[in-house]
Amino acid sequence: MRRTLKFIGLAAGLSLVIGTAACSDDDSTDPCGNGVIDTAEAEDCDGVELGGASCSSLGYAAGTLACTDQCTFDLATCSNDCGNDIAETGEDCDGDDLNGETCTTLGEDPGTLVCMNNCTFNTTGCGAPSVCGNGTIEGDEDCDLFELGGATCASEGFEGGDIACTVNCTFNTVDCYNAAVMEVGGACESDVDCDGGICLSEVDPNRHWGQAGGYCYERCDANGNCPLSGADGICLTFGSGADAEDRCVLACDLASPDCGPGQLCVDAGSGNGWCQWANCTTNSECAITNDCDTDSTSDNFGWCITPEEDCSNSQDDDFDGKVDCADPECVGETNCPIGEICGNSVDDDGDGAIDCLDGECIDLGICTGEICTAPSSAALVCGDILTGESNTQTGSTDVIEGAECVDSETGLAGAYFANEWGPEYTYSFTVTTAQEVTVTISNYTGDLDIYIIKEVLGGCDPRRGCFAWGGEGVGVDEVINFTAYPDMTYYIVVDGFQGNESTYDVEVTCAGSGYEHCESDGNDDDGDGLIDCDDPECWGVGDCSTETDCGNEEDDDLDGAVDCADDDCDSDANCLPGTGYWELWERDGGVEFDMVGQKLTFTVDATTQGYTFDATDQTGWIYEPGATAAASSIAVSLTNNDAGQNIGLPFDFPFDGTTHNDLYVIDNGLISFINESGFMPGPNGWNVYQFARIGPLWTDLDPAVGTVTFDSYGTYVVITWDGLLFNTTAATVPNRFQLVLYQNGDIEMTWIAVGNVINQPTWTEGVATIVGAEVGTPPTESDFY
Repeated sequence: MRRTLKFIGLAAGLSLVIGTAACSDDDSTDPCGNGVIDTAEAEDCDGVELGGASCSSLGYAAGTLACTDQCTFDLATCSNDCGNDIAETGEDCDGDDLNGETCTTLGEDPGTLVCMNNCTFNTTGCGAPSVCGNGTIEGDEDCDLFELGGATCASEGFEGGDIACTVNCTFNTVDCYNAAVMEVGGACESDVDCDGGICLSEVDPNRHWGQAGGYCYERCDANGNCPLSGADGICLTFGSGADAEDRCVLACDLASPDCGPGQLCVDAGSGNGWCQWANCTTNSECAITNDCDTDSTSDNFGWCITPEEDCSNSQDDDFDGKVDCADPECVGETNCPIGEICGNSVDDDGDGAIDCLDGECIDLGICTGEICTAPSSAALVCGDILTGESNTQTGSTDVIEGAECVDSETGLAGAYFANEWGPEYTYSFTVTTAQEVTVTISNYTGDLDIYIIKEVLGGCDPRRGCFAWGGEGVGVDEVINFTAYPDMTYYIVVDGFQGNESTYDVEVTCAGSGYEHCESDGNDDDGDGLIDCDDPECWGVGDCSTETDCGNEEDDDLDGAVDCADDDCDSDANCLPGTGYWELWERDGGVEFDMVGQKLTFTVDATTQGYTFDATDQTGWIYEPGATAAASSIAVSLTNNDAGQNIGLPFDFPFDGTTHNDLYVIDNGLISFINESGFMPGPNGWNVYQFARIGPLWTDLDPAVGTVTFDSYGTYVVITWDGLLFNTTAATVPNRFQLVLYQNGDIEMTWIAVGNVINQPTWTEGVATIVGAEVGTPPTESDFY
């Protein structure tokens, strides 16, 4: 298989020409080869005679047409420009140009046909997958997005709770329950099982580990009391600094403890005791994960371990109800790139997950239904003072269960509000001139939380746009400061924590000074250390109505498109195609290495300063290792597994947009320009793209057997890995391969033998690669031969 790629920055269009074997034909009358096109023999061409044809006339964008020894066109050097939104010859599609095809013309059921970044069709949106996710229950679907068909937890045989719909259009009953809710200290599986609304469960997606059996607790009030559990609870501080949290846990009598199964009565000081959650001691005590951390030196000793999500195996590995790219943990992984625009019915980032089925969107209000709505009568202005308000008054809703906020003073993640399952009342707020605003909520008797949200795509989404908040306990006024600008609607949401309902008073005061001007003047007007468009208060305002940071995973201009999904970022370095080539051999999947007996040559193009590559037959080494003709020869000292040695170069070697006068030779089959000892390729090449590196066979090798040599010839250097085995007891056949770097930037590599490890763990996979440092989107995987 041959493929033409682009190497942006260091790479341009590249060509691969591999000659075909000459015809072996005893028919002396065969006219092929006489330099004349014989139409009677259906010849396309003959020798240099192409009949006026060219790559261009055959529908390709560039390249030089040739003729094979069989008198057919050789298209190997013809290439198109995948990514120019024009479906050209050899491409299934390009961008929005589907070449007239639809799901049905391709023999699939009706649905949404999508073009992938490599200009091939993605038919996952055809048939049933395209129907699931359109908000309408069809076929054998139980539900679709927020359309539940009238179903409730009770209708599905549970006592109560909140039913939802999975990405596969089946009911998600994880928040339904049958058992009575548990008091503090009781066993639980999820928050709905607890009176206090907080469950330290065995499967905890926020911690990746959990407590065997579960443990209910509640949040202490501002005075250190336990409002629900009373004398049965004791308020203790867990953690320290910014991670500190006051929890009400179950109290116990140190002299006569009466705690739950496996729990210990622990001294809390001042003669008080508390029931410490039970530690697991064996895997069987972790009913869901079947994995107990029994390492006494571990920070999580005695906790049930929840595995990380594997982003490519179609399984919910971490038990959070979200599979592969639909899991936010997978955003940015190789097959789950960043850049989905949530709500346009297009797979913008080409990861096979569209809109609300994508991990980038799945937790947003547009996908969860958690959208705050302000009644027309709840429009606040500067100077308003309202008394006797309530989060249950006419116009209140009960759909928001949390908010995710960005700190307006740091630009970093600020507060994450959870357990907001009480009713909420939302106010809209606008100004005619920029104002420094103070909102005060006072005189409330139930625990209320307040967050300020900017308008996003014409609405209020607590998962995007929140930038100021208050989360004090009962008895402490909530005082929130923020800057408001004209032509922007702000939403002030008063929500009931853990189901609380309360009356309250609200006051809005404004000052026309002390705010960030958002006009790219280079001044930190509000003194918070963030200047102009770097200040989250300015996002979406005036000069800051463009995406200001294309790598922060934030929607800076509040247009619904994050980072590289935003047109503002088209030319940003974070969003340009990656530089380089790589091919991953998944040996544990039975895919054999196909480069043994080949030499792969990367040649610098003097015009573009990119590369072309060519694969040719190679018998033996390119240069004999340790040859006397070398100016110097070094036996690389790699005495430890996963080791690297720094070696100086006799010339400045151009690579990845810069020149290098030294490098690291690493036993794991690569050279790098930083010390990458211990780094391995992942099952999807996820870390292939982290650093600028060149690896003939980047995999897990052991230097205990074999040699690594570095030979210098003045204008080129030769690195040879000879006889190293895979780092596993199953390995018996040595790996033998070589890399040559030339002063002008050309690169050669060859393979004499590759070891015999098959059906081993993923770290035995190998990668042949030349890639630039991590910037932009990863380069498409190559196929060298």
